[in-house]
Amino acid sequence: MTRDRRRKAEIRAHQATSGTSYSVASRQITAPIPPIPPSAPPVEVEILPPLPGWSRPLSCRWWASMIEEHGPLIAVAVSRGDRWWALDDLAREAAGALQDQPTEERGLWVHVDGRFAVTRREHLEGIAAALAAAGASSRLMVRAVPDPVNCEHASCRRRRGQPPVPRPAAPA
Repeated sequence: MTRDRRRKAEIRAHQATSGTSYSVASRQITAPIPPIPPSAPPVEVEILPPLPGWSRPLSCRWWASMIEEHGPLIAVAVSRGDRWWALDDLAREAAGALQDQPTEERGLWVHVDGRFAVTRREHLEGIAAALAAAGASSRLMVRAVPDPVNCEHASCRRRRGQPPVPRPAAPA
């Protein structure tokens, strides 16, 4: 039996005994993460501005529909490196977006630009606390999403029923 198959068999055995999901059992076997103490202070997270590519007119329409459907959003990413996959699963679990849950019960976790995952802003504190408990809070990168209500694109203003922005006077 190969090492990978032995590891998967060990994960499945731990999954059967503990009753947890496969991804949680995998994390518990590779590097047990201590539970978050109830008196832990909130973790401070720096929220960076949105990426420039996210504020195109087509993107504004997509952001507007996502915010309308799900409420305030935030984009999070875990930097690549050691245990990246386990830390990403830890962030997904804090957002309630693990794949082992039924689709209708699963939280929002949509990838944007291949690196960032968009989720509800209310999950940010839990994601930061989970990564801090794992000793990886420095690997969390957070970006705000564009505010489609205040963008100045002509097409977005038309869609909102606002008049176009007047052009500046041409130089004489």
